[in-house]
Amino acid sequence: MKIINSTPNGQIFTNISKKIVHLEFGNMLVNFSNDEFESFKMYVNSIDYKFYLAKNQQSQNRRKLLLHIGSNNGFLALNESEFVELKQLLSYEGNTFINSQLLTSNINLN
Repeated sequence: MKIINSTPNGQIFTNISKKIVHLEFGNMLVNFSNDEFESFKMYVNSIDYKFYLAKNQQSQNRRKLLLHIGSNNGFLALNESEFVELKQLLSYEGNTFINSQLLTSNINLN
């Protein structure tokens, strides 16, 4: 396992041999393929969170931002500071599996 990025409440790590990206945030752990993860990053970065905070202001949820995570009924429920931190966590540069430093750091070379 290789940690890609981390924040106080989350981390992204990968299992290169299985081509799985793990997103741990708060008490949630979500597993993605590389393509799913890149799509999730684009999705999160496209969200106008201030619009949804205002739109959902009267909802019963304590956390007003609901992010669909791919499963039928799976959502991340976040408040404003959690959403900003998630965006920070996802803001690293580079492709998860193509980065040559990642590829060689977990391989024993003969």
